[in-house]
Amino acid sequence: MMIIVAILLVYGMRTTPVTVGQTEKIYHEYAKKYEGIADQTLIEALQQEKEQFDKLRQRQAELTEKWKKKEVSNEQYASISAMIDHMLQNEAGLTRAIEQADTLVNWSEAHDLQLFFTDDSIGRYLFENASMDQYRGAVLLFAVIVLLSGIFPGERKNEMQNMLLCTKNGRRPLFVAKYVLGVVIACIVSGGFTVIHLFSASKMYDFSLWKVPLQSIRQAQVIDVQLSVRGYLVWTSVMQMMGVVCAAVSFLSISVRMKNRLYAVLVGAVLFVLPVVISGAGLSNIFDLWFAKVFLFGTQTLKQGFGEQIGYLILLVAVASVFTAGAWRAYQRKRRAR
Repeated sequence: MMIIVAILLVYGMRTTPVTVGQTEKIYHEYAKKYEGIADQTLIEALQQEKEQFDKLRQRQAELTEKWKKKEVSNEQYASISAMIDHMLQNEAGLTRAIEQADTLVNWSEAHDLQLFFTDDSIGRYLFENASMDQYRGAVLLFAVIVLLSGIFPGERKNEMQNMLLCTKNGRRPLFVAKYVLGVVIACIVSGGFTVIHLFSASKMYDFSLWKVPLQSIRQAQVIDVQLSVRGYLVWTSVMQMMGVVCAAVSFLSISVRMKNRLYAVLVGAVLFVLPVVISGAGLSNIFDLWFAKVFLFGTQTLKQGFGEQIGYLILLVAVASVFTAGAWRAYQRKRRAR
């Protein structure tokens, strides 16, 4: 079983950033070269880079005039002009860097908070990666369900519950112990996935820069809470772990009534994993009040703010509490039936 979980963990990793085209490549080069405080010095440095392209255009215009005057041959004109055109294609990457720097400096001056200029692809990884977050979440939940599926169904299948309910410690203490075990397992698995996720991200992006203000990332400038990128990741990871714990507790409460472990896994997959998969496919509105949004705390915070996300977590806690109360009553009825 642990081998299967390990395979799922590895399969859920994303180890390479997405880069597309020459513009993206050139932008990454400028972002790496000028990484640092976003201020007027940065703007001036990037403008100096832009002047090089202005000189290229001027040179191209002069070359065209010489060609018209027959001062250069057709072959020379075609060769040099093609080379200049190729070099000018890199300007789009610089333009993107300049626009990002302007936005950062203007935001920094307006909010009196020093921001940093860095590659904004980390923003896409953190805030525009909902489908991958949902996929990783579905794998995580399935691993938790498989690991928890034997806690209650096993004892019912072997009629151990009848004997356990007759013992001194076989009622509430054992019931609570099983839930505590489930919570611990859920925390360990969720924590493991988080470590893998952050390790994967650290391979793509300089982890030391994650201490910079969160608003240094373009997508996060709508957030009015002052946090570092690292602090934001810790917050979302804790929220996600609590959501996974709620899902685990709810699944345990459902599995109390089941004798067959495989049946418990199937029911858990339908109730908890399938909604996450469907949400990842773009049908999130169907399961907005269920566990499908547990793995979207990062992206949803940009749209709804911290308050609504905390409210959503409180709702999940309430759902898990209702399930737990129902499971305890079912457990008690089994004892009275004895």
